[in-house]
Amino acid sequence: MLSRVYLDNFKSLIDFSFPPQKDLQGIPAFSCLVGLNGCGKSTILQAFDFLAQLPQGRIDSWLETRGWKHEELTSKFTKKTTITFSISLLHQGKSVVWSGTYNKQTIRCTQEKVTEDGKTIFLVQDGKLNIVSPTEISTLPVKDLLYQGSILSVYKFDVRKVPAIGAILDFSQGMKSLELLNPQLIKTRSRAAADVGIGGEKLTAFFHGLSPEQKKTILTQLQEFYPQVTSILSSSLRAGWKTITVSESFDTGNKNRLETETTHLNDGMLRILTIITQMQTSHTCLLLDEIENGINPELVERLMDYLVSSNKQVIVTTHSPMVLNYLDDQVAKDGVFLVYRNAAGYTRCGRYFQSNRTREKLRLLGPGEVFVDTTMQEVSSDLEHELT
Repeated sequence: MLSRVYLDNFKSLIDFSFPPQKDLQGIPAFSCLVGLNGCGKSTILQAFDFLAQLPQGRIDSWLETRGWKHEELTSKFTKKTTITFSISLLHQGKSVVWSGTYNKQTIRCTQEKVTEDGKTIFLVQDGKLNIVSPTEISTLPVKDLLYQGSILSVYKFDVRKVPAIGAILDFSQGMKSLELLNPQLIKTRSRAAADVGIGGEKLTAFFHGLSPEQKKTILTQLQEFYPQVTSILSSSLRAGWKTITVSESFDTGNKNRLETETTHLNDGMLRILTIITQMQTSHTCLLLDEIENGINPELVERLMDYLVSSNKQVIVTTHSPMVLNYLDDQVAKDGVFLVYRNAAGYTRCGRYFQSNRTREKLRLLGPGEVFVDTTMQEVSSDLEHELT
C-alpha cells in the first residue's frame, strides 16, 4: 500500500504532501480528488506515475509518450532544476521510505535513500552507492554508470535479502496510470501488450493474450454493467493485429443479436471494458482521471462500487457531485480530497470532510449534496486554517 507521497518542484507541486503532513492518516484504498479546473488534480496523478517510472529507468520514453520535454517537469514558480521526493509504503507490516532528488538535466536521481522502520538500507550520495548491512557498509561508485531515473534501474539487489527494495520495485511495477484513457485510442487494433496501455490503445492485444478464465471473469463483470452482453471474443488478423468483438442479445432466445467490433462500440462501454480488463493485471495501484467521462450516471454508480470494492488501491479524479453521492459516508470521509491552489499558486490538498463545515453537513446530506451545497473556496479556507 502506498501510504504517503511528498514532492517538491514537480509542476505546481511545491512542498506538497499527499495527504498533508499534519494529517496522520495515510492514503486509503480508494481516493477521489475533487477541485476546480487547473487546481492540480491531474498533476498529482502525473506525479505519482512519474515516481513509478524512476526505478524502471525509462524517463525518455515516458516523456515521449506524453509529449513532454524534460524542462517541463519542474515548476515555473522556481528556478530549481531538481525534484525532491519521498514515498512511504506499508510492506509486510513495516514502513518503507524511499526518498531522493531527481535532476532533470542529468535525467537521474543524484541522491537516493531507502529506510525500513527507520533503518537505512542504502544511500546514493556524491556519486557513490552505500549499501548498509548489520555488520558493514559497502561502497560502490555510480557516478560513471549510464542510466536514467533511479539507481534501482541498473543495480540489481537480491530482494529476498532486502525486502524493502522489493517493496519499491513492487510499487514501481504496480502503479498503472489510465489518466490518458481515450475511446479513440481504445478503438485501435494492437499487437502484443503487457497491459491495456496508458490510453487504452493496447486493449485488444492484451485481452487476446489473457487466459480463458480471465476472459470469462471480464465477461461476467461487464455483464454487471451491460446485462445484454453475451460474449467477448478476440481474434488475430494479418501481421499480428488483434481485434475484439462484443456480442449483445436484445430479445429472448437471441432473436436480435448484435455483434460489434471495438471500433464501433460506444465510448462508455469501451471505457468500462478497458478498466475491467486492466483489473486482470498484477498492477496494485490504478490512477484514473475524470472517472465519469462518457459514462451514463447509472453506470457510474456501479463503476464506483466496483472500484471501491476492488482489491487494488485506486485513485480517481472527478468533477461530478453524483460520483461522491455514490460513496458511503465513511469512504467519503477517508478518501475524498479537495485539491486547490493556495495564495502563492501552489497546489495543496486536504480531506474534504476534514472541514468542520462539510463534516456537519454530512450528518444530514449525502457526500455529493454537501459538495453542491458548499463552495470549494469555503472548504479550502477551512483546510488551510486547520492544516497549517
